[in-house]
Amino acid sequence: MSEVTTEANIESPEGAIMSVTSEAMTKVIEVRAEEEQSEELALRISVTGTQGTDYSYDLAFLNLNDLADDDLSWEIEGLTVVVPEESQSRLIGATLDVPSNSAQGGLVIRNPNRPNPLGDIEHLELSGEIPERVQQLLEQRINPALASHGGFATLMGVDDSKAYITMGGGCQGCAMSQATLTEGISSTVWDPRLISPLDQDMIKNAAEHSLVVTIEDGFRQGGFGSLVRDTIAELSPNTRISVLGVPVEHHQHGNADALLASFGLDGEGVASTIRQILN
Repeated sequence: MSEVTTEANIESPEGAIMSVTSEAMTKVIEVRAEEEQSEELALRISVTGTQGTDYSYDLAFLNLNDLADDDLSWEIEGLTVVVPEESQSRLIGATLDVPSNSAQGGLVIRNPNRPNPLGDIEHLELSGEIPERVQQLLEQRINPALASHGGFATLMGVDDSKAYITMGGGCQGCAMSQATLTEGISSTVWDPRLISPLDQDMIKNAAEHSLVVTIEDGFRQGGFGSLVRDTIAELSPNTRISVLGVPVEHHQHGNADALLASFGLDGEGVASTIRQILN
């Protein structure tokens, strides 16, 4: 739910963790007016789970007398907004708004917070020595997430506060493997051996993803990435495609690794670019 807000936000009182646009407020008041004893009803907003890379929500009216002790509530233009304790941290900075598409009904929540694809690690119960706890984390959270993308992680050893982990399968050799572990960014990696003809299994798999990034150490215009981009665009118009490569311009001579790093084509540069795209 990352659409641009359509209306200015109503000024929120101190203690409010999310805002409401004027159009959303009008809609809520209209709907509440159809309820019995409407003036005694508050709007409860809660996170009910996850749906892809976003949270799923529930909006409902409840009597002001039914608020729980740990609910957070505030009043805005005659409407009491309530957020249960378990949803509060996930809704900080969110905005209740109307859809950008006027043909779409209901309300939307534009939330800068995103669920962790690896699950709620903070509440994961781990036991034993550090190597045992790292292994439990791999088995219970990380490897199940990597398995759907053809990858796996193996603990090689622990030295003091450092854990040494190798990545295999779909994630091997990818700079995003670190992001998968530290930020919950999962990836599928293909290492094509031929530019033409394109591997159709690879193209089919890529078209199933929301974002495809091609990386090559040659010119990005007219290269492998351009061919992949044009092919996937025909199969999956909604898939975002970014082509990373050397820009077509005059470049100074120098160490190959240093030059690639200057173009953002080293491991850290690629990971940084993908983070920016995802954000």
